[in-house]
Amino acid sequence: IDAGDAASSHSQSQIIIPTYGIGCACHSLNNLLKDIMTLPFFKSMLATSLEIVKYFRNHHRPMVFLNQAQQRRLGKPYTLNGMSQTRFSSSYLMFMSIKRSQPAFAEFMSWVFSGLEPGFDIVLPDEVHSPLSTPSYWLNLDFVIECVYPVVSSIAYLEGDHTPISSVYASFLYLKSPFSRILSISGNTSQALAINAEAIQHILTRIDYQWSRISSPVHSLSFITDPFFNLLRFDGITNLGDAAPSIEARSAIRTFSNDGPEILPGDRLLFYRQCLSEYSKWLQTVCRDLFVQ
Repeated sequence: IDAGDAASSHSQSQIIIPTYGIGCACHSLNNLLKDIMTLPFFKSMLATSLEIVKYFRNHHRPMVFLNQAQQRRLGKPYTLNGMSQTRFSSSYLMFMSIKRSQPAFAEFMSWVFSGLEPGFDIVLPDEVHSPLSTPSYWLNLDFVIECVYPVVSSIAYLEGDHTPISSVYASFLYLKSPFSRILSISGNTSQALAINAEAIQHILTRIDYQWSRISSPVHSLSFITDPFFNLLRFDGITNLGDAAPSIEARSAIRTFSNDGPEILPGDRLLFYRQCLSEYSKWLQTVCRDLFVQ
C-alpha cells in the first residue's frame, strides 16, 4: 500500500483484514507423487527407468549409438532426462524422455540381438537389457505415464501467475477421476500391470490426505461458486475428504461474516443470512440449468 503520508499511513494500519491459512497445493501434489512412487509397482518402474537413464548418460559409446538411432528414427538426437531427488514431478520428464525414444531403443536393441550394425560392440548389463527387450516394460511405462501426468499437469497449472483459487479444489477433484476409472473397470488392465485394486484405492486415499493438509473452506466456496467448474461438480466425483464442498462453503461464508472488517458486529448475523440465502439460490439455479442441459 502506498500510504502517501503519515496520517493516511496511520489510518491504513488500523484496517484489520481477515486472513485464512492455506497450504501450498503444489507442494502437496509433489508429496502425492512421492506417495505414489513408494507403491511397489511404481517404485519398481521408477528404479528400472532410473537404471536405464543412468546407464546411457554415464556411458559414452552406448549413448552415441542411441543418438544415431534417434537421428534415424526421430529426426534428431534427444537427451534422456534425469530426476530430481526432491521434485518428484521430474519423474514424469524422465519417463517421457524414455517413451519418446522408444523407436530408437527398438532399433538399438535390434543391433544388440543381431550384431549387424558396423562397429557395434555394446554389451548391456542385465538391469538395462532386460526391460528394454521386454514388451511388458513399455506397457507398464505407458500406464505409469497415464497415472503421473494428471498430477504433473495440475502442478504446472497451479504454478501459473493467474490461477484462481477455485482451481485448487478442482485440481484435486480432477485427480480422482483417472484412478477411480481404473478401479471401477471390471477385469481392468491394472491386473496385467501387477498393480492391484488395493494400491489404486491407496492412491485415492492419499489424494484425500494431501488435500486435508492444505484445505480451507475458502477453497470450497471459491470452487462451488465458479461457473467454469459447473460440469466438474456434477461429474460423479464431487467430494474431497469427508465433507461436501457445499457444506464447507457455508463455513467459509460464516467466517467471512464474523471477520469482515467492514461489517458492524450487530449486522453480522443478518449479513450471514443474506449471504447464505444468495448462495442457496445460486446453487439451485446452477443445479436447474445443468439438469436442463
